Amino acid sequence: MSRRSCLAVALLIASLVAASFVHGADRPELYQFAPPYPRYLPPFASDINPPILQKEAFVTMHLHVDEEGLVQQLTADSAGHSGLIKYVDGYLCSIEFVPALFRGQEVSSILPVEVRLRAGDRRPRFEFPIDSAGSPGDGRLYFATFPPNDITLPGVVRFPSYYGAPHLDTLNEMYPYLLMAVDLDSSGRYIDSRMIVGTCPTFEWQLLTALLWSEFKPATVKGEAITSTCYLLVSFFGSVAYPTTIWLPLSSDTANLLECLRIRTFADRVGLLTPALPKRHPHDTYPLGANHPFQRDTVVALIEIDTSGHARLLSCDRTHRELRLAVRKAVHNSRFYPALDFEGKPQKFKGSAAYEFNGTPNVRIRYHWLK
Repeated sequence: MSRRSCLAVALLIASLVAASFVHGADRPELYQFAPPYPRYLPPFASDINPPILQKEAFVTMHLHVDEEGLVQQLTADSAGHSGLIKYVDGYLCSIEFVPALFRGQEVSSILPVEVRLRAGDRRPRFEFPIDSAGSPGDGRLYFATFPPNDITLPGVVRFPSYYGAPHLDTLNEMYPYLLMAVDLDSSGRYIDSRMIVGTCPTFEWQLLTALLWSEFKPATVKGEAITSTCYLLVSFFGSVAYPTTIWLPLSSDTANLLECLRIRTFADRVGLLTPALPKRHPHDTYPLGANHPFQRDTVVALIEIDTSGHARLLSCDRTHRELRLAVRKAVHNSRFYPALDFEGKPQKFKGSAAYEFNGTPNVRIRYHWLK
């Protein structure tokens, strides 16, 4: 090899090493824990045939990744689709990961991964908390990585009643909101707070006062409670009654969706501040009209919501033509509050939803990203 070639190779190696150090410095980390992420995602391949599906299958799998970045074990939710699990487990076990770091040391860890497969398709869709470029997704799956690794995130346990101005929220406007940083001690007691961003400053002092009467849970790392900062998002939805009731963390299956989502906390500013949210109240139904044939069926659809809150159908399960048309109509006529980043800028958003036809004049809608 010529001297010039050797020099070129040396410069290339030096640039790659330098890039790896920069990449490592930018690696997402919280409470001294940095989750693992794939070094590279090879094309999908499986030794067995895909499961025969009538509807889209979905499963959350947990990869047990050792300190060398190799998958040693896979576990899945008990309600997961067994055929899909068998179809993808060999592929997931073959992926090499950049191992997790805890306090600067490479450690074994547990990584949640979401897997989806549409009916008639052979190629699953995989969603990792952090992609192969080292960037987290919308934050939901990223934050779900910490509890399996014995790290509890801070959050609200109880938030007092407060006033709002529902007239500010119309079908043509974004709902008002305030995002605050809240400092907590190791017992979860409020220490201090500061405003980050918001669209209704007239309510700032009211909410700062409400913080004094709120209850929080602290962050814990390996069983030890620590001081922390959490980000509190208070949203003023028009469909919520004011003054509000005392807010408690409830499942969206047992209460109005926007009532549950008017108070949200984040351990870090990662991903989206908020996904797209349905404006319709109630959020989980859409009137079909008396002329609909009302077959009992469930259709899973992938939809895209633009920065103005308009939705369009990208794809859906194979089903009867009249059901596809009903889903398309429901998607087209739906209106959403657009997704926002942590600077308050609207973002395009994609997500799947299940449209359940149950023999009534309404179709029930379950937005998968709002579980």
